[in-house]
Amino acid sequence: MRSINVKIKQFKPIITSADTMVTPKVIEDWLKEHEAGNAERFKQLKEYLDGGSIIDSGTTGSSQSDSVVIINYPELLTNTQTSFYMSSPVAYSLSEKKAAQNKLLEMVQRLAVLNEDDIVNEDIATYAAAYGTAFELSWASNEFGDSEVVHRYVPLDPQTAFLVYDDTVEQKPLYGIRYTRNDKGNGELFFCDYEKEERYVLKKQKITLDETYTRPNPFKGKLRMRECKNNTRRRSVFEPVLSPIEANNQMQTTTLNNFEYLADALFYIEGGQGMTQEDLEQMMEARALQLPDGMKAGFIEKGDGGSASEEFKKRLDMYIHKVSMVPDTSDENFAGNSSGVAMGYKLIGLKSIVSRAARHFEVFLRERIACTAALMNITEKTLYDENYIKVDFTFNIPANDIETANLINALEPYLPLDTLLSLLSFVDDAQAEIDAKQEEEEDSPDEYVDQNQDQKVLAAENPGTGADKQQESSGNKQKE
Repeated sequence: MRSINVKIKQFKPIITSADTMVTPKVIEDWLKEHEAGNAERFKQLKEYLDGGSIIDSGTTGSSQSDSVVIINYPELLTNTQTSFYMSSPVAYSLSEKKAAQNKLLEMVQRLAVLNEDDIVNEDIATYAAAYGTAFELSWASNEFGDSEVVHRYVPLDPQTAFLVYDDTVEQKPLYGIRYTRNDKGNGELFFCDYEKEERYVLKKQKITLDETYTRPNPFKGKLRMRECKNNTRRRSVFEPVLSPIEANNQMQTTTLNNFEYLADALFYIEGGQGMTQEDLEQMMEARALQLPDGMKAGFIEKGDGGSASEEFKKRLDMYIHKVSMVPDTSDENFAGNSSGVAMGYKLIGLKSIVSRAARHFEVFLRERIACTAALMNITEKTLYDENYIKVDFTFNIPANDIETANLINALEPYLPLDTLLSLLSFVDDAQAEIDAKQEEEEDSPDEYVDQNQDQKVLAAENPGTGADKQQESSGNKQKE
C-alpha cells in the first residue's frame, strides 16, 4: 500500500493598498503571485474534478497487474451540491411594492433570458463548488442598436482570472485581471478598475501596456468583474475528503489487481517429477488430467482478504459522504418510506453547505444586478436600486406534496393563499397560479358555483326537500 499524502495549496487572496500606483511591473508581480499560488491550486483541483488521482499504477513489476480504478467522487460531490439549488431557475421579484423599480425588475428578468441565466448561473455555481470561488465578467452591448445598451455577462475560468483586494479588514475588490496565454507564454492581459479597462501584451513574463486600447467603464461606480465564493474560506466541496477519496481509489485498484493476479495463478503438479513437457502439452490440449496414484494437481492461491477489504471500502465511502455532508442518494436506505421530517434530518448537512453557498451566490447576484442598475441609471438618467430586487432559490428537496396539502388546508384561515401555494414543490409562481385560477372561474362561472350555494338554490326551488323534509319527518314522529 502506498502512503496517501494529498496536499492542495490554500487559496490566498492578492492584497494591495488602495494607494499603490498600478504599473506594468506591479501587474506583472500580481500575475506571478497568482500563477504560482491560486492558479496552481485550481489546476490541482481541476485534475481531481476530471478524474485524476495520485495513483499512477496498481502494482509494480512486469509480471504483475497494473490496472488503475478511479471513482470520480469530486465530480459527484460537485454536481450534487450544484444541482441542489440550481436545478430550477433563480426567481427575481420586488421585495417591496415600489413602482419606480418595476422597470429594473423587468430588465433583470429580460437579461436572464438574453444571457441564458440558467446555464451561466449553473456554470458559476459549478466553478465555485469545485474551486471554492468563481468569477464573472460584464460588458455593455449595443447589439440592438445605438439607442439601447444592454448588460451582458459570462463566466471566467478561475485559472486565468483573479481580483486584487484592498488591505482593509473588508478586503474589498479594487481591480480585476483576466488573461490568455499560448504554449510559448505569449498572450494578452486585460486590467480593469472602477473607471476604465486597459489591455497589456504578454511576452512570457514581460508585460507591456497597449496604449491604443483603453475603454471607459460603462458601469459607473461598479467593477465589471466580480467573485462568487463557495464559502468564506473559498474551499472546494470535495477538498476536505481528498484523502479518503484517494484511499478508496487505492483500495479499489488493489482489489482489481488482486483479482487479475489470482486469475493468472500458477498451476502445480505435486509428485510429477517424471512428467515431460510433451505430457503437459497433451494434457493442456485435451483439457484433462490423467495422474497416477500419489500425484496431486491444483492452483497456488493467494488469500485476498475479501470481506475485510469490502468492509473497509464501505467505511471509506461512508466517511466521504459524512465529512463532505453530501449524502449518498443511491443508497437504498436513503429514502425508503421516510417522512418529510425524517428526510429533512438526512439532508440537514447538505442543506447547511448549500444554504451557505446560496447566501454567497445571492451576494454575487446582487453585484450583477448592481451593474444592470448602474447601466440603466446612466442611459435613462433614473435612480434604480438593486436592493429592491429579491432573489429566490428553489432547493431540489424530495417533497411530500400530500403532507404539504394537508398543512395548507390547516393553515388556510391564517395565511395568505399565495404563501401557502408557494409551499408546493410543483408551483413556481404562486401568484400566477392564483391569477390563472381566477381567470378560469371568470370564463366559466357556472362550473365553479359554490356547492353550498347549489344546495340553497335547490332547497328554494323544491320546498319540503332536503333538510326541511328531514325536519318535517322528525316532527311527525314526535306527534305520533
